[in-house]
Amino acid sequence: MNLKQLTHFQSVASHGCITTAAARCNIAQSALSSQIAALEADLGVQLLIRHARGVSLTPCGEVLLAHAKQISAHLDQARREVREAADVAGEVSIGIPVSMAGVLTLPLLQALETEFPGAQVHVFEGLTGDLRGWLRSGKIDTGILYGNDQADGLALAELAEDELVLFGNVGDQWSDGDSVAFETLQHWSIYTTDGDHPVRPLLNKIAKTKRLALQFGAQINSVEQLKALAREGRGHTILPRVALAAERPTELSRIRPIAPSIKLRSYVATKATPSQSVQKVDRVIRQVVNHLIGSQRWPGARVLAPVPVESSAES
Repeated sequence: MNLKQLTHFQSVASHGCITTAAARCNIAQSALSSQIAALEADLGVQLLIRHARGVSLTPCGEVLLAHAKQISAHLDQARREVREAADVAGEVSIGIPVSMAGVLTLPLLQALETEFPGAQVHVFEGLTGDLRGWLRSGKIDTGILYGNDQADGLALAELAEDELVLFGNVGDQWSDGDSVAFETLQHWSIYTTDGDHPVRPLLNKIAKTKRLALQFGAQINSVEQLKALAREGRGHTILPRVALAAERPTELSRIRPIAPSIKLRSYVATKATPSQSVQKVDRVIRQVVNHLIGSQRWPGARVLAPVPVESSAES
């Protein structure tokens, strides 16, 4: 048994198909099949069950897959820490939700440049679904996610709790600062990002408990375009209040709290075994977020203690 065999076995188990795994590993299907056969012969057990739809794991295969994942994670960690010890990996890549970027990006960059003057810092802005994928692929080392659903394989620690607010043309029946009842939302077309991002699923969950049917407009995976649509009075959107920190009320659009208040939690996310440098960066992220919220520059949020959480649906 060797590392190459374990890596290829893990790919087969992940894809459930030898043909697909061979393509992803860039080797011939026959060569991959031979490696799996050699692995089974070495261990003296059957690891895969072949069937018309592909392959599935035997109980012995499940046990080996768990060990293969652990070995892969340890190897990744060893690479990172050795490179850091040799001062080769003087880079860190961070993912920030677009909703937070206008408030967080520049203060965070300034803090990181002060704390790590020799490091090359890369900041990527994206929606939560994008950031989740970038973390898993290794494009970013650490990031902030809204919601803790669909986060299997990532280490999460609570960061902050944001308030969701309505932005759009709500008419003249409310005075400035008045809340809009959640039940009222069913009378407007609400534009949000798609279901890979947490706002729409959260709204649907609340509506279901209240036996309401919300009217959703087009799915627009751009916070800037959602704000532009609402700013021009062409629809309504629901976003974390921090995403609207620079918006000012006009005749066509207002920011309104929703009653009862809807909260959306954010988490600092990393791979399951982050390096020491990533842990240091995460501490700086938390310090900057705490300062911004405490100084009222991050509206509608409260700081959460950095409690590690297990992946589950956002409540």
